[in-house]
Amino acid sequence: MSAFGLKHGALTNRFMSCDRCVLNGKCESHVPGGECAIERRAFEEISSELVGQYELRGLGDEICACRAAMYLIRIARVEAYEA
Repeated sequence: MSAFGLKHGALTNRFMSCDRCVLNGKCESHVPGGECAIERRAFEEISSELVGQYELRGLGDEICACRAAMYLIRIARVEAYEA
């Protein structure tokens, strides 16, 4: 991974910290100091579904599918926060 990707997070997936989640008191998957298991599961399902549905091949396609999945996770996070 390039220095740009590491420094600016351009190619990393960051899931919400369990400690920062507003639902951590009610969440069955809450792990203090951990990442959101729900977001990780949704990310894996979305990215694999994108690859399967659109028959994506190669590294470039996989990166695009992962980025799209992460954007959908972030949009859902913002919608939940605003609600």
